[in-house]
Amino acid sequence: MSIPATAISAEVLGARVGTPRAPVLFDVRRPEVFAESERVIAGARWRNHMLADEWGRTLDPAAEVVVSCVHGHNVSQIAAAKLRSLGLRARFLEGGTEGFIAGGGSSVLHKAWPNDLDARSSCRVTRENPKIDRSSRSTAA
Repeated sequence: MSIPATAISAEVLGARVGTPRAPVLFDVRRPEVFAESERVIAGARWRNHMLADEWGRTLDPAAEVVVSCVHGHNVSQIAAAKLRSLGLRARFLEGGTEGFIAGGGSSVLHKAWPNDLDARSSCRVTRENPKIDRSSRSTAA
């Protein structure tokens, strides 16, 4: 069985996750479905599929992008199409997140993720810039 050129199979993606050839992965399941999910594909970040034309502008134009919804139907196909309209090399995951995980694809527990990953600030510590910004740390015990 062949898959469309706008899709990537779970087998191909599974072989590339965790390697230098891994695409940038986005979980585009609807917010309520994502919130209730038990597992996510390792390395995937959640984004709203309807806003793909907005967050897609922040991506590296040379990057390969894969989006995944529950079963690889309309939600991820809409997101992939919006990203391709921006000139990105975007595909949807055939079979979606559920199919990928059911087939033994690499995943992590969703509950283990910190809340609001994208809202948290990050700090870059290097030899040239050893300062650590502790201003965003919680003082509550």
